Amino acid sequence: MNKLRSQGGAALVWAVCAILILSILIAAMATVASAYHSRSLRDENTHQAYLTARGAADTLLAAVKALPTPAGAQPTADAAFAALAPWLPGPGKSVKLEDFSFDLGPLTGQVTNLELTCRKGEAAGQYTLAIQAEAQRAGSRAEVCLATPVTVAKGVGTGYVITWGEARYE
Repeated sequence: MNKLRSQGGAALVWAVCAILILSILIAAMATVASAYHSRSLRDENTHQAYLTARGAADTLLAAVKALPTPAGAQPTADAAFAALAPWLPGPGKSVKLEDFSFDLGPLTGQVTNLELTCRKGEAAGQYTLAIQAEAQRAGSRAEVCLATPVTVAKGVGTGYVITWGEARYE
């Protein structure tokens, strides 16, 4: 009986130690879970910003491709390309679009920069139209560059034919 009385508080000490160890483990797991959750949200926001930038670039390219081919006599391929739309940059130049609005649906990011650049190719009448788009969402940002070759060739009579190549992301 004396032996039992001398060990009577040991069970309580062991119980407190076990609870303390479990509390430390639970706190560590909660910290790790919180870090994974934060990284997952950041990755989702970065991916959504990328998709928003890509959607803006695709939408702008589709709008440029939908422009009608300029009618009338143009003296050169450069003039025919310039007549496509007055706001398109000439060869070797770029234009930054200031007032733009895209409705890409709910939960998307915000387009923060949209720029078109035209590079002249090696052959006459060959160009590359590059669209640089930047978007952000909840502090995460992404940038894409979409480039498409454009060929302006002499058509029937005095007109020019504009042919769009396959767009690719750089």
